[in-house]
Amino acid sequence: MKGLIVEPSRLHQAILTSIFDNSEMAAKVVESAAEAKAAIDSGEYCFICTAFKLPDGSGAELASYVREQNLSDIKVVMLTSEESREKLIDAVSAGVSEVLFRSSPIEIENYIREFIRDYRERHGHRWNVLYIEDNLAIAIVVRAIIERMGAEVVHCASGEEACKLVEQQDYDAVVADVILEGQMSGVDVVRHIRQLKGKIARVPILMLSGQENISRRIELLQIGANDYVAKPVVDEELVARLTNLITQKRLFDKVEMQQEKLQNLAMTDQLTTLYNRHFLAEVAPKRIREAQRHQQDLSLIVADIDHFKSINDNHGHETGDAVLKAVALVLKDNCRREDMAIRLGGEEFILLLPHCNEKGAQEKAEMLRKEVEKLNPSGLAITISFGVTTSSNGANIGFSDLFACADKAVYEAKEAGRNRVVYKDLSSMEDDLSSSEDT
Repeated sequence: MKGLIVEPSRLHQAILTSIFDNSEMAAKVVESAAEAKAAIDSGEYCFICTAFKLPDGSGAELASYVREQNLSDIKVVMLTSEESREKLIDAVSAGVSEVLFRSSPIEIENYIREFIRDYRERHGHRWNVLYIEDNLAIAIVVRAIIERMGAEVVHCASGEEACKLVEQQDYDAVVADVILEGQMSGVDVVRHIRQLKGKIARVPILMLSGQENISRRIELLQIGANDYVAKPVVDEELVARLTNLITQKRLFDKVEMQQEKLQNLAMTDQLTTLYNRHFLAEVAPKRIREAQRHQQDLSLIVADIDHFKSINDNHGHETGDAVLKAVALVLKDNCRREDMAIRLGGEEFILLLPHCNEKGAQEKAEMLRKEVEKLNPSGLAITISFGVTTSSNGANIGFSDLFACADKAVYEAKEAGRNRVVYKDLSSMEDDLSSSEDT
């Protein structure tokens, strides 16, 4: 079961990939309708998650293409920030299965999980098991036992092939014989899996062997196997041990997922879905230390929406929230993968830009200023002021000093008439400090 993410924004690619990983669905990422159509034609995908706008078309047009190919079993979900009822109705009419809003990542994840559950029920598969056995006669018998449990079984005969499969697909469990075809044994496969990164390194492994040597069994457990079944296999024992291993894995995954959700909630601003000040306090010092260690540039942008108080006062907080979400979306959509967009509080935002020099940071701020100027949330023309500073070549500077400099710059932008970018060099802060001390 594979999903296809069609998303031009790198930030949203990362967010959606994380959601798919948490939902236990493998996903391929493409950026355009043309790439998506080529992937769809391969026939590998049962779930498509597409952006509303694509560089060469739209999510609605892509859904229409899917329906024209008579691929009725493919679920097409479109993500949007668009609130136009007519456009959303047109998307559904074109073949979009569901329209979800980008601002609700938890809703997106829940929808994908519900789809996976329904899909597995419809296709009669509860689990996905990799079975490694080079004796065809034994493989037929054991595979039949596992399939009667309601599992989908992928069978291979060599350790080399098994290692490739493990790195390409997530499995609920691996069942492996000790003696295999090829150069790698079952023991080598266990060692290889345990050296991998991420969730796959924790996949439960059940070993099968005709050897009765107790010390051999202990060795298998010591290198990372979770359990052991002796040959000839007793049906009930194999089913019981494999069921226990997969159940424990699912429980562990569920707890881990809940912890990740709590962590995300703690680090995310719920209105804008940007990172919040708790995330900033935890991550900013790390990024600064990395820049210092590798002698790299790091820039900081402080952004403040102009006249935001009057927006709330004259048009209400609901309109103010719409403005905040619109600005946040501009910031997110124009971030590189390594950039961090944070809502500091109220109408103030921060962009932390690793590997970004003085010129690049000013150009980024000016581009963002122009993009915000194009916005018209709730029918309001809005502008934003930017303060920019840069720590060059891994300078020995702390975050508080970096922020103070950029904050001073945005204050000067406000004083100079708003809707502008002001760059302030860190050395100027030293001059300001010296002047205040002389006074």
